[in-house]
Amino acid sequence: ARVRAKNAEIEKTNKLAAEKTAKINAENCKSARANYQSFAQGGRIYKMNEKGEREYMDDAGLEAGKAKAQAEMNKYCK
Repeated sequence: ARVRAKNAEIEKTNKLAAEKTAKINAENCKSARANYQSFAQGGRIYKMNEKGEREYMDDAGLEAGKAKAQAEMNKYCK
C-alpha cells in the first residue's frame, strides 16, 4: 500500500509539472505568434539599446527576427 501511495504521489507531481509546462508553452506560443506578426507586417521595428535609445532594425535584422519567431512557434505551438 505504501508503494502504491508513493506511485500515486509521483504521478500527481508529474501531472502538475506537465500542466505547468503546457501553460508555459501556451504563453510562449502566444508571444511567438505576436512577434511573428510584427515581423511579417514589416514596417519600422525597433529595439531599445543599452542607452535606452530606439535602434531601428535593418532588413537582415527583420528577417532574423521573423525566422526566430517562426522557430519559437514551431517549438511551442503544438
